[in-house]
Amino acid sequence: MRTITHVAASTVLSAGTYAVFGTGAAAGVFIGGGLLDVDHLGLYLDIGLPLRIKPLLSCLVRSEGELEKAYSISRGVPEKWYFPGLHSIELIGLTAAAGLLLSCRFLVGMAAGMTLHVSMDLGNYPCSPRIWSMIWRYRNREKLLRAWGTYEVKTRF
Repeated sequence: MRTITHVAASTVLSAGTYAVFGTGAAAGVFIGGGLLDVDHLGLYLDIGLPLRIKPLLSCLVRSEGELEKAYSISRGVPEKWYFPGLHSIELIGLTAAAGLLLSCRFLVGMAAGMTLHVSMDLGNYPCSPRIWSMIWRYRNREKLLRAWGTYEVKTRF
C-alpha cells in the first residue's frame, strides 16, 4: 500500500482524535499511522533504490510495483527477518501499555495510529495476519521466506 494512503487515513483519524482528545493524542495517531512505513526505506535501499531525494520522496506516493518499474529494483524476499520491523502487534501492545501506564495520550494515540496502519495492510503481505507478530516471524522464518518467494502484492493504491 502506498504510504500516502496511510498518511491520508491517519490525517482523517487524527483530526477526529484532536476534536475529542487533544493535540498529544492526535499527533500520536498521525505519527503512528502515517509514518510507520519508515521501516520500508531500509529494504528499498538494500534492493537498489538510489539514495537521492526524488526516489526517497517517491516512496511516499508510489506503490511497491511502481517503485520497481521506475527504479529497476526488484523487491524479492526481504533478507532481514524483522521486516517490516515497526509493523507488529507486540510493538503496538507495548506502546499502548506504556501510554496507559504513563497516562500519555501521545503514546495511546500512537498505538491507535499503528493499529489503523496495520489493519490497512491486512492481506497485503504473505501469511497475513500472522506476519504482524514479531514472535511468529522469528519462529516461522523459513515458512515466511517460502511464502514471500511466490507472493504477489495485490494492492494497487
